[in-house]
Amino acid sequence: MKHLKRLISALLLTAVLATAVFASAATIKDVPAKNWAYPYVSKMVDMDIMQTHDGGYFYPDLPTSRGEFVLYLWRAMHAPAIGVDAGFTDVSWDDPWSGAVNWAVGAGITNGVSPTRFDPYGDLTREQAFTFLYRAMDYLGVAPTYGENHEFYTQISEFHDYLQVSSWSADAIQLLLDIGIVQGTDNGYLMPKRDVNNAATATILYRAMDYMDLLY
Repeated sequence: MKHLKRLISALLLTAVLATAVFASAATIKDVPAKNWAYPYVSKMVDMDIMQTHDGGYFYPDLPTSRGEFVLYLWRAMHAPAIGVDAGFTDVSWDDPWSGAVNWAVGAGITNGVSPTRFDPYGDLTREQAFTFLYRAMDYLGVAPTYGENHEFYTQISEFHDYLQVSSWSADAIQLLLDIGIVQGTDNGYLMPKRDVNNAATATILYRAMDYMDLLY
């Protein structure tokens, strides 16, 4: 059943990508100006980092796949040069994220799910997304580090679900928390194991680009 659901998700995502168009924020039909995510979504759409589909729908609650997130991250970092051919069997040269995946592997952002597979249609958790983002910032030499006043920042341990944070993602999440890219929910949860959705992806990319002075 799980494999069937993944296959259906992959087919739906392929159909969505096929109808993707870049558009101005004014055409976003499902993220109105009063929505909390509007400032982030509208900027990502205006900068052609993310896009609307099906005549202006952004689908803010739809999970962002692994391939999509790496593609958006690559665009947000101003499309750095590609240095390797990752050689994944499930990423074709004509896939929209092909170049981004090669960059991500060459930059040490991800090694895929195995030596031969990237799983571009697969789910991406929030902690994985935060880790990818931190590694990309580190690759560009602009990642935050632990400073003298670190103990005065909000700590992971202050969130109700901090024990769910994997050890391999803890430093990335903490350091992004220090500079406000990771903020958690209003009621004190990080939700590290939850799939990252399009609204959250737009939000963390916006905050990262703002931190790096890449917004225009």
